[in-house]
Amino acid sequence: MKSDLFEIDDLIIRYLSGATSPEENSILSSWIKESADNQSYFNSIRNIWLATSQTNHVVSINTINPDIIKRGDADAEDAFDDEDDSEEELANRPSVFIRIIRVAAVVLIALTIGALGNQYWINNHQIAFTDRKMNIETTLGSRAVTTLPDGSRVWLNAGSRLDYNLDFGQKTRIVKLIGEAFFDVKTDSSKPFVVKAGKLAIKAYGTAFNVKAYPEENSITTTLVRGKVVIAGKDNSDKDFAINLKPNDKVAFYNDNSQRINALNKVHDLNNQAQQSVPVLLKDINAVKEAEIKTELYTSWKDERWVIEKRDIESLLSDFERRYNIKIQIGSDEIKKYHFTGTLQNETIEQVLVILRHTIPLKYKVEKGLITISEDERLEKEFKSANINIEN
Repeated sequence: MKSDLFEIDDLIIRYLSGATSPEENSILSSWIKESADNQSYFNSIRNIWLATSQTNHVVSINTINPDIIKRGDADAEDAFDDEDDSEEELANRPSVFIRIIRVAAVVLIALTIGALGNQYWINNHQIAFTDRKMNIETTLGSRAVTTLPDGSRVWLNAGSRLDYNLDFGQKTRIVKLIGEAFFDVKTDSSKPFVVKAGKLAIKAYGTAFNVKAYPEENSITTTLVRGKVVIAGKDNSDKDFAINLKPNDKVAFYNDNSQRINALNKVHDLNNQAQQSVPVLLKDINAVKEAEIKTELYTSWKDERWVIEKRDIESLLSDFERRYNIKIQIGSDEIKKYHFTGTLQNETIEQVLVILRHTIPLKYKVEKGLITISEDERLEKEFKSANINIEN
């Protein structure tokens, strides 16, 4: 089949939208089979389409090429006229705006598919098409959810990046993570799903799990919700190791042994207070493993209700910095001894600080792009005189 590139783009987009006829499907199938380049081109367009499928913000119609709007959904005019539709009907009907955005994104990339360094932004996360790779990156202050070509879903936390090859799912399913992500993996025993984070390889089998691997932090933590994962790497003697996790297990790998011991002591203290299971050190590996944990404490960052329990204030503030895209500095070491337990639901950073003051004697100063937090001695005395329990 010989066809102009624009005609192929249009056919692929209509196929992905479910708008092609059986005859057109046959034509497209024949074109894909003509060459490896055609197969690769189709896969790249499909990956971009899937990556933009989770857009949930309305983007100004003025940012879209009018010619693309004309090629949009035939029901677009009706969509604007149906003012009497119920909220439920509107919520369940695919958004014409979203379809236009997705078509625009796909066409934009298709027009420059042979170039390196192409990139664009959808819903506050960057999607880059570079040298046969797909890169999805969330900015500070934003989160994203995307569906991979194999149907697996990935939630990316703020300041994170996910990379994978455009042939993902054909022979292998390998992604590289920098930052934090929750994975809900489709089962495929012939192609294990592998997450590369730092020096670790996390192999999953039809699994739901969380990986936190920010370069600026001193650990890489994996939390298993269901299924099975195997974590592979090198131990302190440069020998290969493999650790199996079962549901409700968590393991944290540290940069060195001193960091591991400090972390272990903190976990021991908190677990003794809560009468939880005792964490264990892994032989010849700078890691701490815990069993029967509350997984929501490590995965609910992606949900409407972020559940927090006995988090030390220093590490929690680091999460706040990324979540709200603001710099937070600790003005006094005394504040580091406190912990916070609570549930947050889409609060602003100002509202969060007010909530913290109900359980922690802190004071804060807000300047342009910077929040300074320190201990409020007056408030601490009031807490003690009122017999208010302070977590420290």
